Amino acid sequence: ESWNYVFRFPESGYTVFSQFMISNPGLGKHRATVVGILVAPDGRRALIKNGRARDNWSYLPGAKGPELRIAKHILRMTPDSHSLHMENSRGRVTIDSVSLSDPFFPPAVALRGGAIFERIILAPRMEVTGTAAFPGEEPVDLGRGRGVAYLERSPVADHDRMVSRLLVHTFQGEVEVSILEFRGTKKDDYRSSALLLLMKEGDVVFHESSAAVEYSSFHRDGKAPRYLIPGAFSF
Repeated sequence: ESWNYVFRFPESGYTVFSQFMISNPGLGKHRATVVGILVAPDGRRALIKNGRARDNWSYLPGAKGPELRIAKHILRMTPDSHSLHMENSRGRVTIDSVSLSDPFFPPAVALRGGAIFERIILAPRMEVTGTAAFPGEEPVDLGRGRGVAYLERSPVADHDRMVSRLLVHTFQGEVEVSILEFRGTKKDDYRSSALLLLMKEGDVVFHESSAAVEYSSFHRDGKAPRYLIPGAFSF
């Protein structure tokens, strides 16, 4: 089960990615992990990550919404807001957000053995504010921005469920777009599941959850040559 966020701040030029995860099946063994990426307008990046065994993280339901704590990292959720803090020796990020529309519930994806993969768009679009800091620097006011939040859960571990995934989000213009796609493993005949959302003023005005994505113009990752990265795709 994972809570996933993408935030874009056009005023300051920063981008933030975040994933908080509780992993029980497969290799997870009831661990909780957090991964965050802070991208500055000058191209600098900070990878903020951590993981803890079951005795060293907490998940509290709360009267207004749940709270997940992993070391110094905190995620708080209510029906209409999401707040998170990530911090380690490589960087620090604090984000507060307010949902602009109701959650969206696309159909679950059937996997082998009767298992399913469920994705809930907790906030198709959010208004966000926050601060960020690189080591040895004062915190920067990120200004006002936009974001998206979605929950993914399945009884099948990620490394058994997918061989690739594609995430695309736009946060400017009259119509905003989100594409969330994954391609299954050989056990699922490399089945692809893609969700397309079109939004105006934060509301979902069109959705399609059964379209196909085709990749082209592949190149190899310079740091991990066995991984292919598509340079283009059609939906």
